[in-house]
Amino acid sequence: MRFLVILVAFVSVVFFGQHKCEPFYPKATIAFFFGQEYYTEYFAIQDFEDVILHPAFDFNKSTVLYIHGFRESVLADSVQMVVSAYLSRNDHNIFALDWSNYSSGSYVAHAVPSVIGLGNRIGYSLNLWIEHGIIDEKRLHIVGHSLGGQMSGYIGKMVNLLSRGSRKVKRITALDPAKPLFYINRTAIISYIHKDDAELVDIIHTNAGVLGSSISVGNCDFWPNGGTFQPGCAVNSIINCDHKRSWMYYAESVASIEPKFNAIICDDYKSFKNLNCTDNLTSFMGFYASENCSGIYYLQTNNDYPYSRGVFGMLYSPLVDIDRQNEP
Repeated sequence: MRFLVILVAFVSVVFFGQHKCEPFYPKATIAFFFGQEYYTEYFAIQDFEDVILHPAFDFNKSTVLYIHGFRESVLADSVQMVVSAYLSRNDHNIFALDWSNYSSGSYVAHAVPSVIGLGNRIGYSLNLWIEHGIIDEKRLHIVGHSLGGQMSGYIGKMVNLLSRGSRKVKRITALDPAKPLFYINRTAIISYIHKDDAELVDIIHTNAGVLGSSISVGNCDFWPNGGTFQPGCAVNSIINCDHKRSWMYYAESVASIEPKFNAIICDDYKSFKNLNCTDNLTSFMGFYASENCSGIYYLQTNNDYPYSRGVFGMLYSPLVDIDRQNEP
């Protein structure tokens, strides 16, 4: 208990110190991706309203903001793969927050405090853009991986707070939202992504209890392959293979012209493996998740790309599950 009190006190001091010293996060930028040639243009957060003057910005399209995780940048594979999937659809304005100058330092002293401070800063700016008609919150989707998933929640919270509860971001998708420092075991330490942060909060768990959250807190939580270890990933992987699968699954769902990753509500993974849930409600994990989805969903994926098993993903097969390598 004493450790918990000291930890919370330390984290609070770091958060407020960071927010006080650098309220505008001048080294964070928002990248606008457009065109089939993967063109990119960068905007400072405080100048983001200039994007409406860009000839490639389309008011008739929904807008997606992707947020990368710890020690990543917009050049990371997670960003490149998700952005490429959206560009192939050509039906969204796609942006990515580059906060690499803040996510690349100490996890405790720099990255996590920036999740809160920068999340609040983006939420403040988004609320202004919504008020001035630059962005329509009903056509805004925030997608974040790991720490980016947790930051997405802070953005949604701030928009809701500043509007005094009158508006919410349409959708937030958290891809294996980060666990360290947000939870100890299953106990929350600081504020985390929650279903109240947007009209729809869907969460994909792929490394729960290790690098990712082990708690179902969205409107709908998806637990592919049980949510902790993913088939095809090495048992002793040093590259966070299980954690990364969340954005790989999501990117595959975005790139598909038809719904993929069929999932079914189930009490737990054991019941799913025993085929005790075949008559329950279903949805799709990822891009095509139902707007009214609610509950805890399970599914099984393939060991390698393409990961979706379609409707067969709702029927557990031991032949897929056994292929978990012992070496990286």
